[in-house]
Amino acid sequence: VSRAIPTDPASRWDDARWTPDVIAMNLGTNDVARPGFDDARYVDALDALVARMQSHAPRARVALVVGPMLHDALPTSGSMSLQRVRAATDAVVARRHSAGFRDTVRVEVPAAEPSEGRG
Repeated sequence: VSRAIPTDPASRWDDARWTPDVIAMNLGTNDVARPGFDDARYVDALDALVARMQSHAPRARVALVVGPMLHDALPTSGSMSLQRVRAATDAVVARRHSAGFRDTVRVEVPAAEPSEGRG
């Protein structure tokens, strides 16, 4: 059971009330920007989160989004942030497919141009 309102520990979401058809998750941008980002640990954590979501909505399609703020030269030159999150996302998609969840896909949003801003 998860919180329905993140700031209210007493709030609980009732999965029986509503089941999504699609779950979209845009994760990794802040994680990969932190020093000491561990690619394998991130894959394991993301896979566990997706598995948890799929346990509540097993027929939902899952879109793992590689977001527009990722860039291989950010936050530091040569950080390969985009490549690392893309590879981690692909690893999770492969794991979910192996577990029988064929409706799990990677969706990549084109990178934001500096003139468009990054927030």
